[in-house]
Amino acid sequence: MNKETITISEATEKGYKRYFTGKPCFQGHIEERYVVSRQCIECQRLRTLKYSQKEETKEKARNARLQKCYGVTLEKLNNATVCEICSVALVIGGTGPDSVCVDHDHVTNKTRGFLCNHCNRALGLFKDDSDIVAKAKAYLDKYADKEIPKEWLNGS
Repeated sequence: MNKETITISEATEKGYKRYFTGKPCFQGHIEERYVVSRQCIECQRLRTLKYSQKEETKEKARNARLQKCYGVTLEKLNNATVCEICSVALVIGGTGPDSVCVDHDHVTNKTRGFLCNHCNRALGLFKDDSDIVAKAKAYLDKYADKEIPKEWLNGS
């Protein structure tokens, strides 16, 4: 909508969602206003920003996302203490290697459990394929007690 001056009645009649009076709102913003609430778009933006930054709001949103995507609650996630693969102590709400992740099957979307970030990524890199994981384990076991051949080291 261009910023032509229009009354709320005219905007409603034309089916507009916003209108522009050219006059400042009570906070001093000279912006378009919403027909439904009569609030200016800048006041609404600031109000939404303030609301979304509340810890309570963030927690509700995170809980809703966890339930929708994985079928688990924030409470259950917060009670996860150790990675089910490597047994490292899980960090709740972190972004580092030990932060808790909800592991799930990408085909069935079934939740499997709680892992650290490293183990969760490792499963993804192994394409969630237990045969590839078994081959990787066999490979590690095969070379566990062997030295690297000297010809492989720095052109020897």
